[in-house]
Amino acid sequence: RRSLSLIEKYDLGFDFYEVHELVAKRFKRIHPELLSGLEKVKQIVRLEEERYKTSKERARRVVLARLSKGELSLEELLELYDSHGVTPETIDEIAHEIGREITIPQDFYARLAQRHERMEKEEEEIPEELAGYPPTEMLCYQDVREFEAIVLGNYGDFVILDRSAFYPEGGGQVSDRGSLKYGDAEVPVVRVIKMGNVILHEVRGTLPPKGAKVVGVVNWERRIKTTQHHTATHIVNYAARKILGDHVWQHGASKSPERAHLDLTHFASLTEEELKEIERLANEIVKKDLPVEISYMKRGEAERRFGFSIYQGGFPTTSELRIVSIGDLDHEACGGTHCKRTGEVGRIVLLDSTRIQDGIIRLEFVAGRACEELQSYYSSLTEALERELKTSREELVELVRRLIERREILEDRLRKTKEEIALLYARKLGFERVGKKRILVARVRGDPFILKQISLNLSGPDTIVVLLGVWKERNFLFVSAGAETGVSARDLMQQICKKIGGRGGGNREVASGSLDVAIDETKLKQVVLEVIE
Repeated sequence: RRSLSLIEKYDLGFDFYEVHELVAKRFKRIHPELLSGLEKVKQIVRLEEERYKTSKERARRVVLARLSKGELSLEELLELYDSHGVTPETIDEIAHEIGREITIPQDFYARLAQRHERMEKEEEEIPEELAGYPPTEMLCYQDVREFEAIVLGNYGDFVILDRSAFYPEGGGQVSDRGSLKYGDAEVPVVRVIKMGNVILHEVRGTLPPKGAKVVGVVNWERRIKTTQHHTATHIVNYAARKILGDHVWQHGASKSPERAHLDLTHFASLTEEELKEIERLANEIVKKDLPVEISYMKRGEAERRFGFSIYQGGFPTTSELRIVSIGDLDHEACGGTHCKRTGEVGRIVLLDSTRIQDGIIRLEFVAGRACEELQSYYSSLTEALERELKTSREELVELVRRLIERREILEDRLRKTKEEIALLYARKLGFERVGKKRILVARVRGDPFILKQISLNLSGPDTIVVLLGVWKERNFLFVSAGAETGVSARDLMQQICKKIGGRGGGNREVASGSLDVAIDETKLKQVVLEVIE
């Protein structure tokens, strides 16, 4: 988008896609794969051109709103770029249109990079209290359900052991849970983390003393579900690349016992057909029962053998990598727990796909035991609906569809009725002239929708409307202020709430909120006039 803005700014007059086409043709002998990727590149460029136009319109509104409040600081310029995708060149252009001068630092993009470095989550430093502990012997990769260990010490609510079979959270995978037994006592382990090479077990209850012998018990059912979801994440990631294209890259992931999600780089929202194809291919890999093998190798060797796609799940800082291989299909550097074969993952079901930000889509899915439990839940739910609605499974969908249609009809009728009520109120209510302003303060029986409709019927450039609506034991407040009144509806709302008690927000034209107590119309009017004066 920055390139598009420069093409536009300097009136270069060429098609941005044609540059990609020229490069692909120029280097086709060295990189023949560039030509085969052109169609996908064309899709991406055309989509980004449309998004650029939309983002420019949105950026203009955002920048004008910010400029109306005063000068823009460097931090605000950086925040506009990060949060709204507004480049400094665009800000400068908009500022010039309204006769404003904006100082853009020449090293803006260097400062932006520095900001991102500060915002990145840095590796947690090891507290001094933990520096003297030896590395914890990790048993979590050995399928150990129970183990004996010695308590080396405590750190807050955390217990430090000489060895542990609990998996510590990391790489998007939640930690194991379970319990520690010592003497006649047993305390639950609710969270496990790793700081440096020391594993810490957060427990609830009395902490076992230093030197105590404990038996750790891992919640194996939870471990199996999480493990199935982790291996399923690798499978779905591979399937998505095959269906959508090699431009797809893992942007983030979460694996818990209940469900998992995978964030991927992709330029558009997924179609139903694409979702079905990804799910189909993922389940084909499960049915093939391919081996899932773990190997350890030096970084250079792993990169030579498998390429940089091993870093789909992130970039480890260690010189030796733990590589998880699914047959010959997929190889990733990963520290999570995994099934031994793809068949152990069980059925994978994609639940949803959402576009969480520009260029990033999220796939939510369940696998294995979690999938079976979800299917069982939906089956029970379906049976309950059949009984409640007195219908068969075959007719259930049609009946629900008719109920939804009926609800939409009733909602439309209710909306029209509320609009009629609002119109009746508007005809009865009258303004009071205060200087050049017309002010209306009234208490009515109605919800926020009715209050808004009354205001729409009555508002003008010189009006201030304050309506208190009493509805279902709640006290709603709606404020509108015309452009010629010199009053901000948001500020007026906040001052009323401050004096009477309540909360609300909005903009200069309209604001809404609620009061903690119901007050009569006379008292409300008195407060409003005091605030306006």
